[in-house]
Amino acid sequence: NSELAQRQRPVAAASSGSEMARAAMVLAAVAAVGAAQAAAPAGTLVVNSLAKYPGYEGDIAVAVDSPLEITFPEEGGFQIVGSLSGLETSTDGGIHVHSSATCDGEGGAGPHYWEGNSDVDPWADTKWASDENGTATLSITGADYSQAAMDATLGRVMVVHANDGTKVACGKVELRAEQDVFSGTLAPYFDIVAAEYPAEAKMTAYPALNPEFVFPTGKVTLTVENVLQFAIESLEANTTYEVHIHEGYTCTESGGHWYQVTDTDNGDPWAESLFTTDAEGRFTGEIDVNALGENVYGFADNVNHAIVVHDEVARIGCGVLSYAPAGEGFVSAFTTDEAVTVAGWVNNLVHTGELGAHVHEGASCSEANGGHFLAGDIDPWADHKISVNTVTQKGSQLSRGYFAFSTDLLELESLANRTYTVHDAAGRRILCAELGLQQAPTSAPTVSPSASPTANGASGLAPAVFAVALAARFFA
Repeated sequence: NSELAQRQRPVAAASSGSEMARAAMVLAAVAAVGAAQAAAPAGTLVVNSLAKYPGYEGDIAVAVDSPLEITFPEEGGFQIVGSLSGLETSTDGGIHVHSSATCDGEGGAGPHYWEGNSDVDPWADTKWASDENGTATLSITGADYSQAAMDATLGRVMVVHANDGTKVACGKVELRAEQDVFSGTLAPYFDIVAAEYPAEAKMTAYPALNPEFVFPTGKVTLTVENVLQFAIESLEANTTYEVHIHEGYTCTESGGHWYQVTDTDNGDPWAESLFTTDAEGRFTGEIDVNALGENVYGFADNVNHAIVVHDEVARIGCGVLSYAPAGEGFVSAFTTDEAVTVAGWVNNLVHTGELGAHVHEGASCSEANGGHFLAGDIDPWADHKISVNTVTQKGSQLSRGYFAFSTDLLELESLANRTYTVHDAAGRRILCAELGLQQAPTSAPTVSPSASPTANGASGLAPAVFAVALAARFFA
């Protein structure tokens, strides 16, 4: 692949010798988004089935009649084709790829997925349109949302919305592979130490708030340095609000301000804890808790407490500072140009920058999974890094990373029953995937992609995917 070759970054040899020199020539660790797309596995992205969106208790039960195929034409953009039933009749509603690897996590499916620092949502106008029977034949086109379109979409979720915007159905974006592939979602490594990571509060309306009042949405992060980082919105524009950590552990019983009462009365350190929104009603700044006064509590004592936003009249917003999720993502391993390529994405990681990610020799993520899986005495993974950056979309700060890495020192089959592990900036193992193989069809398919679904719901093509689940949370 010429684009991948142009972007190769050779691994620095750890020692002299012809083997290590050869390793430096044949290894590539590529974080560039364009390279990740160039390394995509052969196949088609599909959504084979939908389930009711978690928490939705209505009567709409959307089903996939023919698999929803997501393709990326050479001229750019994307296309979704397929058919749905069980929709509301004679109306329309949204259908979008969302950023998360699952709909079941604390954050649900996450926001619509697109790449870069932009408030322009490429999914804003992608809709299904139903007939009088509640069925819809999809032929949806849209603009580019990621240069790494295929690798960046595989493993995320597709959400179907009702006409009023309610999330009613969710399905996994999978790969109908034309080659053997290891891929899927990651899971938390078994011994994550939560106390070494920030806490995060999802902001919502304060209990029993008058519905006429505005309230903050988004999140507040408390770093281990005791700094509050805000990514909140939905407030009045250019308005000053108070924000405090409270003594209570829930929003229904938040209590008073949380600080140490000492012999020398230093007063309430939260009295001047203020922020001002921008012209869009957002605030993305920081407040250093330690700078508020000598009698504030430190990071460890602030975790699990409620954080409350006040306007000039009342408490309007609240969240609880719980340990933030470790992140989520997806990884695939497949053969390209006689080399093994590992490619994928990560979301919502606490750390940004260059993070190590490697195939380890162990078979389980629920116990110590050993060291890097070696090619003889050579470590093919020594320079494999995921470049994680922060983007801002509609006032929310999101961490995103894409990667592609190739080596000809291993055979694809040797990765069976191994684990793929992502490390934080300090080298600690935070995300882990157990790899297992399903093989591609042994003969060419005899039906077109638009044919009726077979019993396995794959239009006559057997799915060929290594599945691993990485919707990770910290342990408290």
